[in-house]
Amino acid sequence: MPDNAKILLDRCVVKSDDKPQSLDYQITYDFFLLEPTGSKPPMFDGLQAIIDNNDEQCLTHKLCKKYFSVKWREKECYLYLAYLFIYLCFHVLFNVRVALVCRCYNTSDAESENTTSNNVTMLNNFTMLNNVTMLNNVTMLNNVTMLNNDTMVTSSNYVKPDQARLITTTVIVIVISFIILKELFQMHIQRWRYFKQVSNYFKWTLHVCVLYFVFPVENKRTKRQIVSAIIAICISWFNLIWFLRRVPDIGTYILTLQKVFITLVKMLSLIVLFCMAFASIFYLLFVKESRFANFPIAIISTFVAMLGDFSYDHLFVEGGHEHFHDFKLVMFIVFILLMVVLVNNVLIGLAVGDTDRVMSMAKVQRLRQQMKFIMEVESSLFSKLACFKRKKDTTHTEYPNHKKSWADSFNRLLAGEINTFYNEDDEGDDEGVDDVLTLHKIEEMMQTRLENYHKKMMQDC
Repeated sequence: MPDNAKILLDRCVVKSDDKPQSLDYQITYDFFLLEPTGSKPPMFDGLQAIIDNNDEQCLTHKLCKKYFSVKWREKECYLYLAYLFIYLCFHVLFNVRVALVCRCYNTSDAESENTTSNNVTMLNNFTMLNNVTMLNNVTMLNNVTMLNNDTMVTSSNYVKPDQARLITTTVIVIVISFIILKELFQMHIQRWRYFKQVSNYFKWTLHVCVLYFVFPVENKRTKRQIVSAIIAICISWFNLIWFLRRVPDIGTYILTLQKVFITLVKMLSLIVLFCMAFASIFYLLFVKESRFANFPIAIISTFVAMLGDFSYDHLFVEGGHEHFHDFKLVMFIVFILLMVVLVNNVLIGLAVGDTDRVMSMAKVQRLRQQMKFIMEVESSLFSKLACFKRKKDTTHTEYPNHKKSWADSFNRLLAGEINTFYNEDDEGDDEGVDDVLTLHKIEEMMQTRLENYHKKMMQDC
């Protein structure tokens, strides 16, 4: 089946009879196999079949790559850049807003602690006076303390919102509302497929944490709101990195990191068992040390020691020869050989091996994601706009030898035609070989079918 599909895709790419070096040399791409049918919503039968089969020959075929490039330059690129700009505005404003609020929150806590300590010091000094003077001074102290507390409560519980705070909060709420509407519409389009994507759960966690932090606008933020803001910032940064996976080169590296991380998670259970084993030993041997004061802290300290920070001088040299000193040295040497040398080298070897393998597969994975993105955009409300309507002509003609403008080169760069993993010159060098291989495969297929027909006729006779 993949061979037949490749033959069909090859026939959709027609080259002129002119010389490849001529300015009149042209290549015509016919996208009728990849274009959606006339149903509502549009059904991409050809693209969906390629995705389901996950065939590398079809995904990396020059017709499919050119189809992605044309579609990306027509509409997907502008939608992507517009949504990226909106998300960057939200990301920057929210980070600045949280940074200012957290700084004010820490400053108010420090001032409240200083006020409390000053009041206690004054109260201790006044207890050394006589009864009459102490009564008068305590009365004055209570009045001053009540005034300070009223001022502190007023300044902490109610802060007059300034204009900048209202503007940033309004922009954040508007942008996050737009993003939520976009997610709801995507949920309506994808239905159950939407809930199968783990990234969507992180997005909704981000939205809930942001709304919980920004409201109410006038009151001081509580500790729970500060924690929710920190979680939202963390998810926001990772969501921005994940959003950049559609950029050609960056997307390939992000997918590579994703695959390597999955391999690390598979081995994480074994690493945890090793850390728990040595943490239990160090917890018993170094019970007086603060970094091994309890078992959970001992596990974290063992994991940090696996990265090279074991404080050897403090534990073995400066500590003197206490009980079990020789046994401590033996266990330390075992830990170094097993965890620092063996396990770390295994992790590095797996990461390097996966990187070499995944880098060759990341190109295909990125094309699959690009294909799904095209299908989502074509099925969305944007396809009904006049500027985003599909063209009836399914052919695309290109003149490779014509001089390209800066705008066209920039569009080709965004489309992924100019990057590390795509080179049209390499394709041009292999065109003659591809034609020979295609003709050879056709002859083999015809010969095989003739032999099968001949065998059936002999059996019938």
